[in-house]
Amino acid sequence: MTFSLGTPPLFAALSSARNVLIAGAGGGFDVYTGLPLAFALRHNGKNVHLANLSFSELELVGREHWVADHVVAVTPEAASPDWYFPEGSLARWLAANNQPSTVYAFPPLGVQTLREAYRHLIEQLDIDAVVLVDGGTDILLRGDENELGTPVEDITSLGAVAALDVPVKLVTCLGFGIDAHDGVNHVQVLENIAALDREGAYFGALSIPRTSREAILYRDAVAYAAAATPTRPSIVNGQIAAATDGQFGDVQFTRRTNGSTLFVNPLMAVYFTVGLDALAARCLYLDRIENTYGRRQVITRIGAFRDEIPTTRIPRAYPH
Repeated sequence: MTFSLGTPPLFAALSSARNVLIAGAGGGFDVYTGLPLAFALRHNGKNVHLANLSFSELELVGREHWVADHVVAVTPEAASPDWYFPEGSLARWLAANNQPSTVYAFPPLGVQTLREAYRHLIEQLDIDAVVLVDGGTDILLRGDENELGTPVEDITSLGAVAALDVPVKLVTCLGFGIDAHDGVNHVQVLENIAALDREGAYFGALSIPRTSREAILYRDAVAYAAAATPTRPSIVNGQIAAATDGQFGDVQFTRRTNGSTLFVNPLMAVYFTVGLDALAARCLYLDRIENTYGRRQVITRIGAFRDEIPTTRIPRAYPH
């Protein structure tokens, strides 16, 4: 695909899509990082559906909301006694803001079972483009870096979607630098992006303008979610929201980060997008987790892979 400076490659790649599924790859509040993109695509006339790999106790949601063995259609009416329910908070916020308000949720799974869940949604909703969204950038790591961040859910999602036949498959990351808390070396992230660019699989970096409708709605959604989950607001989305508002440095917004020094900055408000299939092909351990059915299997096999690596890439300090 040939791109030009005049049209962001992310939107060029999605130009022919009619029904787009934006899905949180890493669980928790990851789906929120796809909201600015969802708002922009809907404004351009696309049908956009939201999904998320959930950390909530989905079995507590009424069976009438289960549309498949591993898929819950979370609507504003979906109730759960679980105090941690980002998908429910998002569904209620979407309805209050006159947006399509169903958020599909998957329980933590292995690759095979999660793939079946995705396949169900793709067929049911006639999806012709899937965008996995990651809060942070650790999904871009291939496996030989000094630290992998929190790869279990991200790479399970990557493996699940990689084998599906969908015309457009992308991965986009929002929150560059946030994974430093989990030991990720971002020079290695940039090195991986450069390698994908050489393969023609880098779809560029796209900043979310502070005063845009997309940024304003996103910040409001994050604030609503934080109020709904006051003891465990999203640290990732809180920093990204602050970055989209032009804030900088040690921006403290929750007691969860007491004792930590944050570095909120404009790079956190930039989407970095790559081709999903090319990213999957570069992952050194995706084959290890292909035949998994549960999350525990994925954890064990990633651990075994890391134990077998003779050496990892040497981390470097960012030189500028």
